[in-house]
Amino acid sequence: MFNAKASKVKDLKRAIESISVLVDEGTLNISSNGIDVKVIDPSQIAMGILNIPKSMFEEYTVEGEKDLVAGMNFLELSKLMKRARSDDTIELKIDNKIWIKFKGKTTRTYELGILETSTPSREPKIETVDEIKIAGNLFTDHVKDIEMVSSKIAIEINDKGVLLSGEGDVSDVKIEISDENLIEKNIKEDAKATFSIEYLKNLITAADADTIISLKLKTNSPMVIEYSIGTGGIKYYLAPRIEGV
Repeated sequence: MFNAKASKVKDLKRAIESISVLVDEGTLNISSNGIDVKVIDPSQIAMGILNIPKSMFEEYTVEGEKDLVAGMNFLELSKLMKRARSDDTIELKIDNKIWIKFKGKTTRTYELGILETSTPSREPKIETVDEIKIAGNLFTDHVKDIEMVSSKIAIEINDKGVLLSGEGDVSDVKIEISDENLIEKNIKEDAKATFSIEYLKNLITAADADTIISLKLKTNSPMVIEYSIGTGGIKYYLAPRIEGV
């Protein structure tokens, strides 16, 4: 059995949303240290690895000597979490079912069934060569800029800075980000890859105005995207688009 209580509604909403943008269903792996979730989207274009540490909760109890594994409908949970108010306390209980309770001026209790669990995919070993850290609101805005004209986004990192670009049927766009507008930059060699802008936009949905996004890149290789969610964090692997497809 598992019981937890949290008042950090915003952080929990973002954590659940970071997974529900990829899959409808997944598996919670609950240990004495926190909750881990590893999923890969049905098209196998992106993988998400979420960590919700024990420190995100005011109360946190796992009974039994073994870790608890529970299959969950994250799409449904994300819908429920949107009904949580900022002043609510959230209580989570799992035994033969999953109970979500929002306690504020009123108490609302939702019940979810436990789904069959699946073996999580292995985390890939990606050898990236470059890393930048950028303000989440700046990067999100520029992704939206490129989405206006293209379904693909090319990301290039070199010694001058970062270049984001997109090509559409009637117009093109290029956005240059100088080193002065980056929080951090570590570069070994020039790197460039092209990605689905729809996927990338979804993967940064859970980033808020204060989020710092880390992008790790190697030419024509999967990109690693990481950012914090409260005291936890999310890591994504996003496969590149093949030119001409």
